[in-house]
Amino acid sequence: MMEEKKIEFVSHASTKYALTSDKMRLKQVFYNLVQNAVDFVPQEGGKIEISAREEGNSILFHVKDNGIGISEKRKESVFKKFYQVELSFKRKYGGSGFGLVICKGIVENLGGKIWFESKEAEGTTFYFSIPK
Repeated sequence: MMEEKKIEFVSHASTKYALTSDKMRLKQVFYNLVQNAVDFVPQEGGKIEISAREEGNSILFHVKDNGIGISEKRKESVFKKFYQVELSFKRKYGGSGFGLVICKGIVENLGGKIWFESKEAEGTTFYFSIPK
């Protein structure tokens, strides 16, 4: 996914954690979050980083990018069906508008939580925690 745009990919997950969960569903969450990041990082100088760490009785994951970010007025709609940060991006980037909805559904069905922090023109970090 990242080769075409020459995106720098960094993984800070050097420690292995024991997690009893649905491996295929977690892959799907990561795939959707990383694909989203790939779509919105710049053509030159794009960077995506992932990490995992133990936090209490959960594992906390994050996917961070240096993309276009999400404006304050659009933040409340990010996890809604068919929503895209900018409607004009649908033509440019494609997508169904279901990726983040799917992530939210999977994470919550696994007993976890998902949220994000974003600054317009600086990037977005999606976090999700899954009970061990």
